[in-house]
Amino acid sequence: MKLRMRGLVAFGLIVSSLVQGGAASALYSDATIERGLLNGVATAHAWDAGCFENMRSRGYSARFISSGMGELRNIINSGSSYAEDTWLSKRGQGNAAVPVTVTAGTTNLPLQINDVIFLCGPLVSPDLNRASGCSTSIYGRQILYQNGSGGTPASRWVVNDTQANDRDPNNFGAGCMYPAKAFQRTRVVSLTVAADSTIPGRVSGGPGGDMNTWRNENSRYWFGNAVPISFIPNNPIDSSGRIHIVMRYKKFSAYHSTNEWAATKNCNGSGPSYISRALLDINRCETLQTDLYIRIALASDFVLTPSIAINNPRVSTFGGVERVSPSVTNSGRLSADRDIDWRVTRFVLNPGASYGVVGGSRAPCDAFTGFPASGCVQLRSGMERFAAGTTALPAFDDSLGEYAIGTKICYFTSVKPYRYNIDEWRHSTPQCAIVGKQLASQFQGNDVRVGSVFLGAGVSTAKIEGIVLATRDGYKGSWAEYAAIAPAAIASFSSGSGLAVNGATPAQAQWSRLTFSNTAAIYGRFATADKLGNQPDMATYFMRTGLQGVVIDSAPAPAGATVNSFESKVIYRPGGTVEITGNIINNDNANLQTVDSFPQMVIIARDIAIRSGVDRVDAWLIAKKVGAVGGTINTCSDGPAALTNATCNRQLTVTGPVIADRLLLRRTAGDHGDPAEIINLRSDAYLWAHRLSEKNARWDTKYVEELPPRY
Repeated sequence: MKLRMRGLVAFGLIVSSLVQGGAASALYSDATIERGLLNGVATAHAWDAGCFENMRSRGYSARFISSGMGELRNIINSGSSYAEDTWLSKRGQGNAAVPVTVTAGTTNLPLQINDVIFLCGPLVSPDLNRASGCSTSIYGRQILYQNGSGGTPASRWVVNDTQANDRDPNNFGAGCMYPAKAFQRTRVVSLTVAADSTIPGRVSGGPGGDMNTWRNENSRYWFGNAVPISFIPNNPIDSSGRIHIVMRYKKFSAYHSTNEWAATKNCNGSGPSYISRALLDINRCETLQTDLYIRIALASDFVLTPSIAINNPRVSTFGGVERVSPSVTNSGRLSADRDIDWRVTRFVLNPGASYGVVGGSRAPCDAFTGFPASGCVQLRSGMERFAAGTTALPAFDDSLGEYAIGTKICYFTSVKPYRYNIDEWRHSTPQCAIVGKQLASQFQGNDVRVGSVFLGAGVSTAKIEGIVLATRDGYKGSWAEYAAIAPAAIASFSSGSGLAVNGATPAQAQWSRLTFSNTAAIYGRFATADKLGNQPDMATYFMRTGLQGVVIDSAPAPAGATVNSFESKVIYRPGGTVEITGNIINNDNANLQTVDSFPQMVIIARDIAIRSGVDRVDAWLIAKKVGAVGGTINTCSDGPAALTNATCNRQLTVTGPVIADRLLLRRTAGDHGDPAEIINLRSDAYLWAHRLSEKNARWDTKYVEELPPRY
């Protein structure tokens, strides 16, 4: 800040302020000064504090010794009379205590150049002089304090940052407590953007514009008319920064009269001085220079899109735990500039019901319909200033109770405000888990192996995935009696009958004792697919010439076959589909005296289809692809593509080995860990296969070599 007496002008190097042009008809309010000065009332407080201290430290007890330029007047003139400032601000607003806020992409920034003269405490009412002439009995301390001996500062001073303390100026004069200054005129010559401006650009307008700052008979704050300019950035503004403008100007100050012709006028810098009873051509004054600065803050342009993710789209009728992961994406360039209210909400739809969207900015539980009021619950909430990009909110586990099959449990995330200029709610699309049967399968009597093929390299991505769910008796799910083998991962699938007993824990390591390989973190991946070996080529074996002990049904036409009863033979349809339409049951109560009397059925086809009404299939099922076609076993071939609780809901038991490229386990029977399909490789299949091998075995002499006797 610079303080000068009459005839000396200080240009502040600070920024911004709303300038009122012309004289006011009344004292300015505190709010008006707060809006109008660079830093509001604090600016005037700092100015007057400087004047006060300057006067106090330089003989404030001295008396006037004449009616003219006495000692006290000299003290006032030498630093306790006026303060002046010229600065840059946003168009229509003088206060620049905070940066000018602009939206991203701004290409034209309206600004203004402001000017003000401030009268320090000695030059404003009350005037302590006599009605005429200067009193010789005035002491400096009478101006500084309420009484002559010190104490509370006189009411004429601005003493804090909130009270502008506007007062009438004293009358014109050249001595005592009279302000001599009448007005000043500043003409803009040029405006250039300095090289150190962090936002480069150019200035439009300004040169030739005059700021006239006149004495105001009703205020100590003499605001000049602002000169409007525009800053044109080289590129759309996309970051905060500082603009530095170099202003070259000409200026003169006038005293003793607001009549420009009669006033005494002096150029600032070199040029004509003491011009009175004539007009002064400002263009004859020296060209001066000052620096104007303004700070720019990029306004937050946040646009928020909430989202939600759930871990399990299906929930058991026993309930369980749903992992909920909310997040919010800010597609703006900047973080939100205010606290955003976010919430995670759950609503429950009865079986068969669907939710509706109300639209508009409704509170979370009012934004959707279709559920009873008691079915909507707020689960999480908070306040966040979301940064640009995606912010993951804290994920959490939602514990669910028991619900009827078909119930939907839906979650969504909400934010308010969702946009920098729209104070409304926005909600994510609900993600719903449906309550239904958690279907499991059991593989008894042998291993489960995936990834191997009949011929060629195996499938390296083949994996085993099952389900594990909490029941009243502990964790249950799909399991194999012996080993589980896969080149890729094995998840939620038990080996060694680990989930066949009550009381199992959720830790997979506890029920994966025969999952290869037995490591702590990864299950499966014990070898690459090409190391798994090939599937036994049953078709080639059974179709060999002269095979004894089994009847072969390989009729070429029709290509397909329908099977609904048990026969001890091999059904071979390499190019067609075998459809199982009824139960195929090997009489478990038959009195079998020898192994030769054990019956077995082997079905080998391109595809094998099992109808939904079939409960039991006592047969070997081998589906072998023909080129790239087939290789599928479907346990519910006549069921709809989208299964429900009411379709394919009979448990299926297959007794025998099962080999396929794709095994579609589509039964919906059971729940709570009870199996929908049981595949059981019993001992009678092993005994029959062993006996068949014995019947068809022979010793072939490949070569004979005579060896010398050894003694």
